[in-house]
Amino acid sequence: MHRTPSTLRSFRVTGSRFAALAGLAALLVGCTMAAGKLAGVSPERALPTTCIARCTDLYSNLVNQETKLREENLASCRLLPQPQRGACLEEEGARHAAEMTRLEQLRAACNRNCAKNPSAG
Repeated sequence: MHRTPSTLRSFRVTGSRFAALAGLAALLVGCTMAAGKLAGVSPERALPTTCIARCTDLYSNLVNQETKLREENLASCRLLPQPQRGACLEEEGARHAAEMTRLEQLRAACNRNCAKNPSAG
């Protein structure tokens, strides 16, 4: 079965969103801290930094995934004849902007969770 560029794009978007939500869920729910001290620093002081670093790493990974998806989607759009190509490129631009906003909101929520739950590291 031959898939159209928009069908392929919808599969990629779905997979990307699933990965993003799974990563965020693991970070927000699954973070735990072993008891004890870390290099002479009390866990209470070390946790927010560790948690925020994990938020930053997750955000970076998700942005990298989104960047790859955008490049694939743009390549698919460029295969289309005009005027579909122009419409596809505009839709991809809007989708990408919305996704980047959503990822930034996820990062901010993750960082807030670190501040509210010191044991989340």
